[in-house]
Amino acid sequence: MEWNEIGSMIAVLGAAGSFLIWLYKMLVQKPDQRNKEETTKALIEAQEKQADHLEKTLMPLTFQIKSLNENLNESKRDREAIHEELEEHEEQLIDHDKRISILERK
Repeated sequence: MEWNEIGSMIAVLGAAGSFLIWLYKMLVQKPDQRNKEETTKALIEAQEKQADHLEKTLMPLTFQIKSLNENLNESKRDREAIHEELEEHEEQLIDHDKRISILERK
């Protein structure tokens, strides 16, 4: 073999290698990249839908929890007021019992 033939073979092998690399990129890399992009877009859309749904669900629940806390605080204040009133009535009953016992002794 002469140097010209060796050079020609190297050029042919280089061209064949370049073609195989191009073919690999077209048949494997680009579709794979498209699939990744589509999957990423689908995941982002699904996550946004889930976030919207979660927000729509949590907003009423948050409002209801605040409302329940307000009702609980109001109920607590009412209970305290009732206990104060009961203590006053209990004192009045004790005073009446004392008067009745004094009158019964006489």
